[in-house]
Amino acid sequence: MIKKILFVAIVLSGSILLPSCKPTEKNYKAAYDAALAKRQAEEHDADLNLPAAGFTRIGDPEKKEINGKQYDYLFLRLSPLNADAEIKPYNVAVAVYKMPTNCEAQVKDLQAAGYKAFGAKATDDRYYVVVASLSSLEEAADEVDKYMSKNKEAVYVGLKGTPTILQCR
Repeated sequence: MIKKILFVAIVLSGSILLPSCKPTEKNYKAAYDAALAKRQAEEHDADLNLPAAGFTRIGDPEKKEINGKQYDYLFLRLSPLNADAEIKPYNVAVAVYKMPTNCEAQVKDLQAAGYKAFGAKATDDRYYVVVASLSSLEEAADEVDKYMSKNKEAVYVGLKGTPTILQCR
């Protein structure tokens, strides 16, 4: 009898405690907001003595002035995902992914919209979505401007908010 009562007590206490341990959207949001506030405090904390421009990661694009305007620019080695694609010295990338399937999906969408887009793999296993491959830096800068004017609401996945000019080796 005591075993039955003990068993029932354990089951009842478990049934009361387990649902209260469930994560909720409210808890997730609170944790996210706390982490975001911590990151922002660290970014602006004078005690950490961070450089004014912040840190740049290896492989991040740098700013390059072309015709009086600033463009994101990166020098790297690319190989096309499709044998039909021709990689010229200057390429306009509108996204970068870690998985080739995501790259290929966006390439198909851009091709359906009329771009001669193709996917290209960098030596660091990142996959770039390229909308134009050109012979000169000035042509690439013009293509960035054209793309941005036609696609004002575009999201540049993995990039710093604008297309990046990739100079290929």
